[in-house]
Amino acid sequence: MPANDDGIRKDSIDLQLDIYALGVERGLGFKVAKTTAHFFGDGNLLTNGWSSDRRTNAISRISSVLDNIADGQFTPNRNYCAYCHEFIDLCPYGQVIDRITEEP
Repeated sequence: MPANDDGIRKDSIDLQLDIYALGVERGLGFKVAKTTAHFFGDGNLLTNGWSSDRRTNAISRISSVLDNIADGQFTPNRNYCAYCHEFIDLCPYGQVIDRITEEP
């Protein structure tokens, strides 16, 4: 993902970290104080405190996403399409987007 597009990265990484925190609490029984993502490409860190408000918000957000998927009512976030290489062969939107390739 492009290092300069913090909005896309923060939104998706926040949800990913929240899912991990919920899994650690429920699956392993540990108390979570904060979550941190390490970005090896640019050396940045994204750290969030973990609280009951954040937990409630995460559960609500995940439930909403799952309900929409179950109902077949979900809209892809196309902001990332030009950078996505993982699902190009599977995603119907991936077939029409010009890819951005990073030079080594």
